[in-house]
Amino acid sequence: SGGTRSLHALLNGDLAQAFAYNPLLILLLPWLLLICLRSAWQFLCGVPVRPVNSSWCPRVLTVLVILFVLLRNLPVYPLTLLAPHELSR
Repeated sequence: SGGTRSLHALLNGDLAQAFAYNPLLILLLPWLLLICLRSAWQFLCGVPVRPVNSSWCPRVLTVLVILFVLLRNLPVYPLTLLAPHELSR
């Protein structure tokens, strides 16, 4: 999968290549970071850490990931851009 390669490219400062490896991960990263920061803040303040209080969030995320996995494997031009690929330099 392109997730590990995407994180490696991102940690090396190459946002474009990170997006080419796994666009879904890059698009979801700010949200995931916000959830982690919220949990850390609650932990440090002594407040019981609660998960996100919406029933639709896990469902939407599950559907989004399933669609992404299915669409990135279809051999149709615009969808092939979702598959991990090297950018030409």
